[in-house]
Amino acid sequence: MSDSFYTPVLCITGSDCTGGAGIQADIRTVTAMGGYAVTAITAVSFHREDGSPDMHNLPTEVVRNQIRTIIDTVHPRTVKIGLVRDADTVKCIRDEIQGCKNVILVPGIVSTHGRRLVDDITLRSIVDILLPETSLLVVKCAEAELMTGWSIQTDEDMIHVADLLLSKGAKAVLLRDGHITNGCITALYYDGKSQEFFSSQNTQGWQMHGVGGTLTSAIATRMALGDTIPDAISHAHDYLHRQVVYAVRNGGHTQHRQYVIYNDFMALVAQYYNTRHDIQFYADRLSISTRYLSSTTHFVIKKSPKRILDEYISDEARRLLKTTTFTIQEISDIVGFPTQALFSRFFRNMNSLTPSEYRSR
Repeated sequence: MSDSFYTPVLCITGSDCTGGAGIQADIRTVTAMGGYAVTAITAVSFHREDGSPDMHNLPTEVVRNQIRTIIDTVHPRTVKIGLVRDADTVKCIRDEIQGCKNVILVPGIVSTHGRRLVDDITLRSIVDILLPETSLLVVKCAEAELMTGWSIQTDEDMIHVADLLLSKGAKAVLLRDGHITNGCITALYYDGKSQEFFSSQNTQGWQMHGVGGTLTSAIATRMALGDTIPDAISHAHDYLHRQVVYAVRNGGHTQHRQYVIYNDFMALVAQYYNTRHDIQFYADRLSISTRYLSSTTHFVIKKSPKRILDEYISDEARRLLKTTTFTIQEISDIVGFPTQALFSRFFRNMNSLTPSEYRSR
């Protein structure tokens, strides 16, 4: 098998019998991104007769033997560590992966629905034992609060918590699910030298079951393929926007192509909203006419392409006004307007308030 078709990515996490998250979703994502998924299962999830969720942890020695087999025979280029619910297993994993170049930790401390998944002893082991081995830590803000004891209320809090996590051993941190601005969800990449905030108004999409695992599997695969961490995150976000977060299913309709085009359009908007405000650009990238793009978006969500783009820009501008100290001129530049006057006119048309009035509310 040629090297270009054999890029092993080791995923160490629990099994989700529904297939929406866990090892099943990891395999699906790694494969879709061009990697070769190898696995070690740490726990098995199931539902009791009354419908309540439960998990069974695999014995530490079983986890150890799975990892050792992979490390000895396959030599993975990236290791992704997900759900681990036992302190002894945490130590076992650390012992087996030492020497692996790229280690991504997404510990799964709190579920999508807010359920605590690991006890305090295991949490402390994750912080003390696994963080120093971690190239990139990916955690939700609620999990980072548990790991550091610091409440996250502002952008500055996110940076401070990320800095604390670096001081505990992580080389870089991606904080997810910040709810600092109403209507938006915020993430922060921080490595001690550079920082970058990301935001999306699609809070429902980014909080779907399994999104965090899919994101990190995509990052792990891109790193295995040779990307730097920032580039891997960028490629993974593009994949998530296209396949998960903004994806609209066709619900059995025969116009399947229109749903594919809409999803591709939203991925382009997320990538270019702050540099290209002309719909012709997006139609050209999709190799369709502006008329067909318009008919597609109207069919899928009953909005014009221009309205979708304007709402995306407006939502990002509102987030910047509420969560940063950037001047209005700086925000105008960030979201791609040639002058502050044009930005202010756009913002007032979209929100019935000037940027200054919105910020002072």
